[in-house]
Amino acid sequence: MPSLLNHIKKSAGQMAYDSYLYSWSLRGYVPERLVVRPVDQWAGESERGATLCAGELPEAYKGRGAALHDFVFLRDLRAYAYTSGQAKMVRAQARAMINSWIFSHGQRWEQDAWNLGVCGQRCALWISHYEFFSKLDDDFDAGMDDEDFQDIFLESLAMQGAHLSSAFMRDDEDLVGLDALFAIQGLLYVGLAFEGYEKYVDQALMYLKEQLNTQFFGDGGHKTRSPVVLLRALSVLLDIRGALQAGGYPQPVILGEVIERAAQAVSFFRYTDKSFAGFNGGYEYDPQLIDAVISQAACKGRSVKSLAQSGYEKIQVGRTSIMFDVGRTPSAPYDDCCHAAPLAFEMCYGRERVFVNCGTHISSHEWADALRATPAHSSLTLSDRNACEFYGEGQFDRRATKVQSVRNEQPGSGVLEATHNGYEGLNGFVHRRRIAIADNGYDVRGEDILTSHMMPAEALDVAIRFHLHPRVMVSLIRGGEEALIRMPGGAGWRFHFSGGSMALQDSVYLGDGLNVRKTKQLVISGKFLDKKCRISWVMRKEGA
Repeated sequence: MPSLLNHIKKSAGQMAYDSYLYSWSLRGYVPERLVVRPVDQWAGESERGATLCAGELPEAYKGRGAALHDFVFLRDLRAYAYTSGQAKMVRAQARAMINSWIFSHGQRWEQDAWNLGVCGQRCALWISHYEFFSKLDDDFDAGMDDEDFQDIFLESLAMQGAHLSSAFMRDDEDLVGLDALFAIQGLLYVGLAFEGYEKYVDQALMYLKEQLNTQFFGDGGHKTRSPVVLLRALSVLLDIRGALQAGGYPQPVILGEVIERAAQAVSFFRYTDKSFAGFNGGYEYDPQLIDAVISQAACKGRSVKSLAQSGYEKIQVGRTSIMFDVGRTPSAPYDDCCHAAPLAFEMCYGRERVFVNCGTHISSHEWADALRATPAHSSLTLSDRNACEFYGEGQFDRRATKVQSVRNEQPGSGVLEATHNGYEGLNGFVHRRRIAIADNGYDVRGEDILTSHMMPAEALDVAIRFHLHPRVMVSLIRGGEEALIRMPGGAGWRFHFSGGSMALQDSVYLGDGLNVRKTKQLVISGKFLDKKCRISWVMRKEGA
C-alpha cells in the first residue's frame, strides 16, 4: 500500500510539472551575467571526450538515461580539449551540445531531462564550465554569436533554478539521496551566480543541513552503505564548500563536520591497492579520483578500523586484511542499490585481492540486479534463496533487520564475528559467521553456523561461496578436500574445510564496474536436516 500511495503521489506531482502553465511560471527576470562561477575541480577522461566528439556515446555512459542530460561529460570534453590540440573545436562542440539541449529539452519540463538530481548537476556543471564554452574565437563559426548564445543560456539557467526552488518548496519526494544533494548544489550555484538571487542560497543551505542530518551516519558513512555513493556525495559536499567560499559565504559547521567524517569513511573502504572494496554497489573505482576527493577534503584525522553505524568492520594482521559487511539492510529509499549480502567478506594479502565479491555494473540494469543477489558474494546462501528479498522496484521486502557484531584484536591476531536474521522469516534460521586471523596474518579461519529453534520440515541446501579475484590461480587437490591458491606475486595458500563438499565453479568479476571478467569460485555445499549446521574452513599460507 505505501508503494501504491507513493506512486500516486509521484504521478500527481509529475502531472503538475507537465503543463504549459508550470513552464510559464518558471520564466521571469533573467540576469545579464554570472557574478560567481565556482571552479569545477574534478578531472574528466580525455578518451571519453574524444568519443563524444566523434559522435558516439562512451561505454560508461551507455544504459544511463541521464548521460546526455546531466552534462557530466563536460569534464571529459574539457580534458580532451587540453590534450588533443583541438581546443577550439572541442569548446565549440561543448557549446553546440548545450545549445542543442536548450532547444530540444529546455523549453518546458520533461521527466528525464528535468529530473531534480539531473537538473541540479546540469546547473552546477554549466556554471562551473562557463569559461570553457561561453566565448569562442571570432574566426570559429559556431552557428551563433556569443551574445545570442549567452541570452538563451542565461534564460534556461534561470528557468532551471526556478524549477529546483519550486521543487524544494513543494517538498518533492524525489529529493532524496544523491538527487537531493545534486539539486541543492544546483540551486546554490544559481543563487550564487545570479545577482539578486540570494534567496536561492538561503533555501539551499536550509535544505543542505536537513539532508546532512538525514543521509549520513555519525561515523561518516552514507545511508545507502555504498562506498561509491559515499564518494560521490562527499565530492558534492566539497563542491558546495568551495562554492560558498567563492561566493563569500561562511561554511556551516555541520558541513565541515560531515566532510571530515565522510573522508575518513571513504579511506576506510580502500585496500592497500588504493581502490575500493566491492560491497553494496561498490567497485574498485579510479584510485586517482579517490585520492583527489580525499585530498580536497584535507582531513587530518586518524584512519578508522570500524564503521559501526554504517555496518562494516575491517581487520588487518600482518599483510592480511579482511573487510566484513555486518550492517542491516537500509530502509527505503536508501536500499535501491544495496546488495542482499549480509556477512559477506573480502580478503586481501598485501596489494593483492584474494576473495572478492563480484561487484556491480554501472550501465546495465540487468547485470547490476543480478550482482545484487547473495550468490554473487563471498557469503552463505540457504535454500537457494537470497538472504534478503527484492521486490519489483529494486527495493527490499524481506531484509536483515537484526545484525550484531563483535571484534577482538590482540598482537598478531584478530577476530570478527557477526550474526544476521535475513533468513529467519523464510525458514527460521539465523546465520552466524566468525573469521579469525592469526600467526601474524598467515592463518585465516572461518566458521559459518546456522541455528533455528525448530527442525526444518525438509532437508535444506546450504552453499558458502568464495569468489576469487581473476588474477588468482586455484586448483583442487586431494580429491577435492583441499584447494591450492596461488597469488600473482607468487605467494601460495592452502584452503581446506570440514562439513559438506567442495567444488570449483565459474564466476565473474566486474572490478571496474563495466567489463565482465571470468574467474573462479570455491563453493562448499551440502544438505542438512537439523536445528544446527556448522561448516568451518581454514586458509594457511604455504611455507609460513
